[in-house]
Amino acid sequence: MNKIGRAVKTSSNARKYRLQLSQVLQKYGLSYPQLECLYEISKAINNPGQLSSKLFQERASVSRVVRDLDAKNLIRYIRDKEDRRKVYLEISPKGKILLDAIEAAI
Repeated sequence: MNKIGRAVKTSSNARKYRLQLSQVLQKYGLSYPQLECLYEISKAINNPGQLSSKLFQERASVSRVVRDLDAKNLIRYIRDKEDRRKVYLEISPKGKILLDAIEAAI
């Protein structure tokens, strides 16, 4: 198969996967950016600055998604005891259960 054929086949498979993922996320009431953030937080990215760098997103965009995840009780904010300006992020038990369910569904 030539390079164009492989690219088209890969693109087609990627579309099918995105559609499947989209349906799963809709079932669980999550957007793709929320899934990205939740996943990275679960993998020890623990502050908004690191998260925005890892996802190549502006801090304001990431902050909005993180607030939405917090409102759904999927993550927790933890303030630094010595410097109250510092905030750390941690996945909640509910968030871990949701990630496991999504993983099983895709």
